[in-house]
Amino acid sequence: MGKCDECLQDAPIGVISNDFMKFSKGKYSGREIAVHRPAWDEDGVVIRYKLSGRSDGSKSREMLISKDVRDLDDKCYTKSMTVYPSSEKEMPNVYVKTSPLAESDDYTRAYQIYTAIQTLDDSEFILISNGHQTDSLIERARKCADFHYHKDEYLKAVLNAWGPETDGPNKSVQTSRIAGIVTMEKNGFDYSLGAIDRYHNTIMRSGPVKSIEPGHTAIVSTYRHDTPWMDIPAEVRVVGESLGEQSFSEEVEESWKDAKQETVTLRKTGEEIPVIASMAWLYVQDDGKMQLQVRDAFKD
Repeated sequence: MGKCDECLQDAPIGVISNDFMKFSKGKYSGREIAVHRPAWDEDGVVIRYKLSGRSDGSKSREMLISKDVRDLDDKCYTKSMTVYPSSEKEMPNVYVKTSPLAESDDYTRAYQIYTAIQTLDDSEFILISNGHQTDSLIERARKCADFHYHKDEYLKAVLNAWGPETDGPNKSVQTSRIAGIVTMEKNGFDYSLGAIDRYHNTIMRSGPVKSIEPGHTAIVSTYRHDTPWMDIPAEVRVVGESLGEQSFSEEVEESWKDAKQETVTLRKTGEEIPVIASMAWLYVQDDGKMQLQVRDAFKD
């Protein structure tokens, strides 16, 4: 892969936090990247990024659409945007911003803003992740001439370089780091999804989007629905979804409704706690036209 595979940092292998033991069960995916081949446009692709959290800090995060991270402020909340190829000098991106908490330490403040979805070169590259590894992918996409042809190797190298994400006040490594790349090719779209879990296992899945059955989705998430998630290694899975069969807007509403059903159950009291915070959808047609929408559980 040439000279662009240098490591960014070393991450120690940590232990599973007792924080998870407060919950007896749940449908909790944490952060989730999905590449969906819609039944209503078999030549297009819908990319989703879902953000949910158990703590007050996680629930204070929001997704913002902007062309530049320097433009983020409290007034830039936009629910939707449509972009035509070459009509904009800079393409819109999705950023995750965390409202500062009174007890925020240096670690928390360092993760107050990250790029969740980055579009490059008239949607030729779409880069997605749950943290600052997006910036590493952006750097390689811009600087490495062979990125387009070796995106799987670059994605794996970036995940291995960052390692699993340090999470929570005890700074133990307990959260999978996930990322994805979608590229526009002559015959459609290709995708690569990957994750590195708390055991430093790296998993990957890639191929043409057209290899996914219409109405099906390739998904990678930090945790997994309906499991004792703390012991489940990372995986990329393909599932069938009934998320609207007519249009992008219908799919957005159906998947948002489904996402808001995510809860965790407190072991002591049996109380169910909602965990969904916000979600973004990026629909790209085969001509490069894009539609982008976000939803926020506390604003919608």
